[in-house]
Amino acid sequence: MTTYVIIASVTFTLIIIFFYNRLTYTESISSPSYNLVMQDIQNISRYTGEKIPINEKCNLYQKIVSEPIHPQVLTWECSKENTCAGLGDQIRSLVSLFVYANDRNYKFNILWKEPYDIYPEILLPNLYDWKNKTKIINSKKMSSFNNCDWNMDYDFIRIATSQQFNDNSDCGNWVHIDTAKIMKYWLDDYKPQVRGCGFWYLFKFGSYLEKKLSHYEKELSDWLKDKVYKNIITIQIRTGDQVLLGNKKPTDHLLNGYLKCAIKIQDELGLKDVVYFLTTDSYTLKQKAKKKYNNYIFTTSIEPRHSGIATTGLNYLKKNGKDIITESLVEVIMMAKTNVLIRSHSGFGISAEHLGLMNNVVTYPECKL
Repeated sequence: MTTYVIIASVTFTLIIIFFYNRLTYTESISSPSYNLVMQDIQNISRYTGEKIPINEKCNLYQKIVSEPIHPQVLTWECSKENTCAGLGDQIRSLVSLFVYANDRNYKFNILWKEPYDIYPEILLPNLYDWKNKTKIINSKKMSSFNNCDWNMDYDFIRIATSQQFNDNSDCGNWVHIDTAKIMKYWLDDYKPQVRGCGFWYLFKFGSYLEKKLSHYEKELSDWLKDKVYKNIITIQIRTGDQVLLGNKKPTDHLLNGYLKCAIKIQDELGLKDVVYFLTTDSYTLKQKAKKKYNNYIFTTSIEPRHSGIATTGLNYLKKNGKDIITESLVEVIMMAKTNVLIRSHSGFGISAEHLGLMNNVVTYPECKL
């Protein structure tokens, strides 16, 4: 009898130790160290007054981003040699690769040269120096990332946007980058937080972006002067690249559908005194909204132009690239600073959701919280 009691006691003690270790391990991952001096990452407020909780939710980045110990360098690249995707997909792939690099303690660089070099006028390094001038001894461009081949043969890998980044650490199984180790430290629901925090950790605004953002935010503030509002709902409509290129003329049934969805969601959330901010890749829809709904729908004077080389063409982007990428960033940032988002299934709207660390986000046409 005594033997059974001793065995049961030891077993119970081991179980307690196991769960204690699991809990303390999880705590060590998910909570910043008290010995780490936290810097403010960004201080940005929504148009309704409350702060976007970047410093509260993104402190973990200051713990997981450590000095690289590997000699190898992962570089995210958008250049004329690559058919870069649109801005939203560029942001998502860039931040995912940054998280991936830090997960494995690789150095991380950014070569964002198209449609215009973002450094230093558009975006600057914030808390991570992504413009390192690394000497390239042995390099390779890859459309997909094989970690094992890289470790054997290359010092420097350049990865284009919109590619399937894979972790082949065991040299057998291909795993999508979103399942990298650091991503698992958050549940799936927190992936927007991972990507949003990553953007703010990497970037602060350059002078040209600040100038453009200030200009279009003044358009918004002037429009709001005679409005009674407590909430701003973004309606983000992507009609398609063919519309953007002028090959089709959209009807306004899309706008009416999104607007009905927005009214449904504001009723479900119990929101009062609501105005709407429209972003769309269709200049025609923007003009219709200004003409028909100007009392309660605001849209900037930005003429929408896609920043992807494959969509818009390199020659056109070369002439207008600085304004195209800057104004695209302006609209993403302005969407992120509202408090509800009704978005399409596009990388542009998804990036706004991430940058705004937004909770109230609905996709159209599903229109469900």
